[in-house]
Amino acid sequence: MTSMEAAIYLAEKDHQVTLLSSRLHIGETVHQYLRNEYLKKLYNLNIKLLLHYDIGAIKENHVIIRNLFTNKKNN
Repeated sequence: MTSMEAAIYLAEKDHQVTLLSSRLHIGETVHQYLRNEYLKKLYNLNIKLLLHYDIGAIKENHVIIRNLFTNKKNN
């Protein structure tokens, strides 16, 4: 829930936001009613959602993400 709130906060401040989750669904552990409300906000704010990813590395000015199934890395 904290990550969804942080993503919403940043997007409302006009930042481009991508929310990663290594899980099957964003907000998987949040009660369904709350999760639906958060997802509605995330989509309305055009927050990019990436499932099955985690942080592969943190460089000086960017983060490298890694797909959990293919190990493919993206900047």
